[in-house]
Amino acid sequence: MKPTAAMFVASGQGLMAVISVKLEDAQFEEPSGLPLIVLPGNVSATMNYVADTVDYSDFRIHPVLTTVNLKERTVQLSDTRVFTDLGKVLLSGFYSARNREEISAGVDVGVYGVSPDSLIRLLPSMDSMMPALKSLNGRLNCEVTAMTQLDTAMRPVMPSLEGVVR
Repeated sequence: MKPTAAMFVASGQGLMAVISVKLEDAQFEEPSGLPLIVLPGNVSATMNYVADTVDYSDFRIHPVLTTVNLKERTVQLSDTRVFTDLGKVLLSGFYSARNREEISAGVDVGVYGVSPDSLIRLLPSMDSMMPALKSLNGRLNCEVTAMTQLDTAMRPVMPSLEGVVR
């Protein structure tokens, strides 16, 4: 269940670089913990990411498009569009670490046109979390928006967590 290829396009001030990566032999490890990520304050960058085709498990993602902006100690993932055989995903998010006391993150995710069968096949734990899901017919749409402050160990500060599920 690992991606097989990716292409990165970075541009700025008239320069453009295209990097193609084959990930067939790459090793992926789960991080044991997330340390505080410090973003540089003196860097301003915009990167466009395009992955033409990614094979994951038994479905195909084609294409993945997104823009990553870095400015003033904030990274923003915007206009992410993922088209799959299962449905469409739209994603935007941000992470900001202006200093050790002001760390925040937010995400806006929309999943559209996904069949319940496909969702359970992709995420088997959904069947136990939402047993009524397998009795539904048709296509599902879901939007989740959340924002929270983070502590220095990158854990959400629960009283600051705000979110909406539609």
